[in-house]
Amino acid sequence: MKVALGLFSAILAANLYLAASQTIPPPLAVTCPYPVDLVFLIDSSESFRTSGFEDAKTFVQSVVNYFTLGENDTRVGVVTYSNRDAQDTHVKLNENYTRVELLTEIRNIIYDRGHTFTGLGLDHVRNNSFLEINGRRNNTLDFLIVLTDDESEDDIVRPAQLIRQMGITVFVVGVGEEADIKQATLETIAGTPNRVFRLSDHDFLTDDEHPKSIRESICNGEY
Repeated sequence: MKVALGLFSAILAANLYLAASQTIPPPLAVTCPYPVDLVFLIDSSESFRTSGFEDAKTFVQSVVNYFTLGENDTRVGVVTYSNRDAQDTHVKLNENYTRVELLTEIRNIIYDRGHTFTGLGLDHVRNNSFLEINGRRNNTLDFLIVLTDDESEDDIVRPAQLIRQMGITVFVVGVGEEADIKQATLETIAGTPNRVFRLSDHDFLTDDEHPKSIRESICNGEY
């Protein structure tokens, strides 16, 4: 009986891995010419909905796919946030996944639901993701990409300032109309309108236009 259960578990795990791998995009022919430390902060609140969260993961995969990953190349971290006590690090900068492993790990992140505490999400990134013990390097450029679709229920001004004071360049992808999330909110997080990308609907997260724009901004030094 134990053998049968073990075999079933192994088959199930293999099938789940295969299903996730089938959503992995092929590698791009051209990649970023220099390594960076890149962290994603993804809104996992109720407003994103399950389908929107899946689209957000596709967006993250599309950006990541442009970089050569490795200990001496680009390092990637991934964090989600929602409620006051729901800030979760899924990938640290020093975990050194291969491309397929990392993209699969991103695809397997579970949607939390809950409220939108973006300030706490930013604090979590500052206090955890961009630390030397967790893989931050002192000889590379640091970038944070925030994906959100709703006004924050806590303060974002101070957390955003503290992040940028660490020398981290922040891009923000805001999903929704002005009534959903104000342009001023997005600019407060990014520190400038030049690093704000607004999409009218979650469906546009799967379009490569905006991931491409962010990739080019980072890799061409246009930020």
